[in-house]
Amino acid sequence: MHESFRRVQEVKMLACAVLIVSCAAASAAPAEPRADSFYQAILKKKGLEEKRDLGRRLGRLRTPEAKELLLKLLGERSYWDQLAAVDGLLLFEDGPVYARLVQELLRNHMVEDQVSQGLRRHGAAAFPALAEAYRSPIDKDGRAKVLAAMAGARAPAGEKFLKEIVADAESEDRGQAMRLIILDYPANDSFIRKLSADPALRPQVLDYICKNGSAGDLPRFTDILARSRDAVELVIAYRAVRRWGDSPLQKDVYRSSLRAGDESLVRGGLRVFKEVRSDELRGELSRVVRQASSQDTRMLAGERLADYSESDVVPYLVPLLQEEYSVTQPSLSRAIAGVLSAGISDALDSYNEHFNRKVFDGQRESILGGLRRIARTDNGTSYDRWLDWAVADGYTVKGRNLIQDLFSGYPEKRGRAVVSAVKLLGYRDLDEFSRKNGSASGSELSLRLARMLTDKGYPKDEKF
Repeated sequence: MHESFRRVQEVKMLACAVLIVSCAAASAAPAEPRADSFYQAILKKKGLEEKRDLGRRLGRLRTPEAKELLLKLLGERSYWDQLAAVDGLLLFEDGPVYARLVQELLRNHMVEDQVSQGLRRHGAAAFPALAEAYRSPIDKDGRAKVLAAMAGARAPAGEKFLKEIVADAESEDRGQAMRLIILDYPANDSFIRKLSADPALRPQVLDYICKNGSAGDLPRFTDILARSRDAVELVIAYRAVRRWGDSPLQKDVYRSSLRAGDESLVRGGLRVFKEVRSDELRGELSRVVRQASSQDTRMLAGERLADYSESDVVPYLVPLLQEEYSVTQPSLSRAIAGVLSAGISDALDSYNEHFNRKVFDGQRESILGGLRRIARTDNGTSYDRWLDWAVADGYTVKGRNLIQDLFSGYPEKRGRAVVSAVKLLGYRDLDEFSRKNGSASGSELSLRLARMLTDKGYPKDEKF
């Protein structure tokens, strides 16, 4: 009896000891911060990453109070505070929270990228809020943002939603939905190809086939080249030929593009067939440089012509140095408008409609580089200096040539022409010429030099 009593007492003492230790440990451990303390800390912190980290820690509490404070934080004026709120709210898998984030996507440009990325990560969970927002009365830009976030999640529900829009012939968003299916749901080749007969979607389908198809699709595009008059279809067909066509076909299509009446197609060919070359194409490029009506066409053709090493391109390159950048560009053609509405960026690039001062300056520098390579000398960047060099070297540039200068009414120009003619004929100077051909001066000298230049095939005539 006494032994039992002793054991009971020992157990009670042990239990008390454990309780005392537990209480001491609990009192020594730091208390879990309250939601409000996180909120206040976010407002006080100065660094973006510190704020965002605290926002995520507040979100991990996943309590009603934490949610309320994060929603309140989303209304703060500070962009960084708003970002912290977005980071925290994205940790709640909560319908009302998704709905609020979608509203921020639509009206708050400061955080729309972060919201869109977050909604994409949440996939199917965020889909109902996005679908509801799409069906609400919002503008086209807003619908585009919603659809992009929905497609980026790559959830089956989003795919079905987009296909329903594509099937709705009355929807203004068919093109956008189609673009997103192509971008975010790649396992839809058959679905996409079946829509090639739909006039509104045909450019996107053709663009998709050009990017994702095979050489077996080439006949589809050669048929377009033979039958279609639609500029968007034609420039996509150019790209298909460049990808799958053999060299003769590429040169033939390139030549046809350079002869097109629509300069948008000319520029399309110049962009797509950038590295395709031949003697015949060199002549076509020279003609385009001389005859094109818009500056962007002339300069782009000149840039391509500068890649050739043949000297007969000089008369067409030099005049381009006289061009001054013009800020007035032709209005967008129907083809370009179609490309923009379809969202086919590669095709738009092929038209080179992004012509600006930077592009112009780069093209001019390429033209100068070509002239320096052919001339094996550097005449700077001046049009006049390059013109004088070209004339002195026996070229005709915009109707001016060395023989004309030999009979100029300006003595100084006649004198320079005599020196140039003597050197072009292979003599070191006028004294050597006179010793070997007899002394002459004035018009008699000019006439003698002109005859000798003509006998040697100078000046080199312009074709265009």
